[in-house]
Amino acid sequence: MLRKYLPLLSAIIFLLAAFVVAEFNFAQSFNTCINENSAKESTNKAHQYTHALIITIRSTSLCSARLIDTHNGFFAAFASLVIAAFTFTLWRFSARQADLTREAMIAGERAFVFATGFNALWEIGPDGRAYCWRFRPIWQNSGDTPTKDMLMHTECVIRDTPLPPGFNFNYPTTETGTALIPPRLRILGGQAPRAPTRGITPQDILGAQIGRKFIYLWGWAKVFRCFSRHSKTHHAILLDGHAGWRSHYL
Repeated sequence: MLRKYLPLLSAIIFLLAAFVVAEFNFAQSFNTCINENSAKESTNKAHQYTHALIITIRSTSLCSARLIDTHNGFFAAFASLVIAAFTFTLWRFSARQADLTREAMIAGERAFVFATGFNALWEIGPDGRAYCWRFRPIWQNSGDTPTKDMLMHTECVIRDTPLPPGFNFNYPTTETGTALIPPRLRILGGQAPRAPTRGITPQDILGAQIGRKFIYLWGWAKVFRCFSRHSKTHHAILLDGHAGWRSHYL
C-alpha cells in the first residue's frame, strides 16, 4: 500500500526541499529575516545550545510564512500549477486504471470462436445407389458473451495435387453466411461442397485413400465482439478418406 503512494510522497519532499533551497539562495528578505530571528533567539537563549535545531526550524518556518505572505500572488499561481499538474497526473492514472479494467473484462468476457471439428453428412448420389458426402465445420464460442454480426465461410475442394505452400485462405468471397453463437455453445457452419455442386463421391474417397486426390475443407469465422474490434479465425483440414473421416489440421 505504501509503495503505491511512494512517488507522491517523494515528489512532495522534493518540492519542499527545492523551496527551502530557493529561499536561502534567491530570497534576500528571507535571509534577512533568518538573521534577525537567529540573533534574537541566540540572545534570549544563549545558554540553551540544545535548542539550536528547534530555533533553526522555527526561524525557517516563520520567515517562510512571511515570504509567502509578501509574495502571495506568485505562490498562489505556483500552487495552482502544482494542483493542475497533480490533477492531470491523477486523471492519467485513473484513465490508465480504467483501461486496464476494461482490457481485463474484454479478455475474460469477450466471445472467442474457433473450429473444433466437422460433421460429415451423407446423401444419395445422382445414380441413386452410391452415397455422396458434404461437410459442415463445428464452431464453438468459449467466451462468456454471445457473438455479434458473425460472418462465416466454408469451402471444400478436391485437388489432384496438394495445396501450394503459402496458399491464401483469406481470399475475397461473397459465399458467406451469418450466425449467432451463445456463450459456451457450439453451432454448425456452412455446408460444403455447396449445392448444386456434387458432393464427395466414393471415387473421390478412394482416390484420397491411396494419395491420388486431396480433399480439403477450410473456412473462416469473422466475429464482431461485443466489447472490442472484430477478430477472424481460420481453419483448414485435409481429409484422407479413411474410417471416421480422419483429418489432418493444416
